[in-house]
Amino acid sequence: MLPYPCSQWTQERSQGTARAAALELFVIGTLNGMAFGSGFDFWKEPDEVTPQQVVSWVDAYCDANQEALLANAVGNLFVAR
Repeated sequence: MLPYPCSQWTQERSQGTARAAALELFVIGTLNGMAFGSGFDFWKEPDEVTPQQVVSWVDAYCDANQEALLANAVGNLFVAR
């Protein structure tokens, strides 16, 4: 799935495609992997975050950064937590 541009994320999400659902799972799975590898409880620290909140954050990031890659959005979110 990588490299996958934010512009494509935004398009898929706006159309509600099956690929949009797969991309959401990709984002959540990537964050799980990063959390496991780092030992940081992404979903609980510093406060609890839901998968829907994560998807909304990625929506906002990709809306503002259409040329960025989806991987950048995920990485930036992880670092921001």
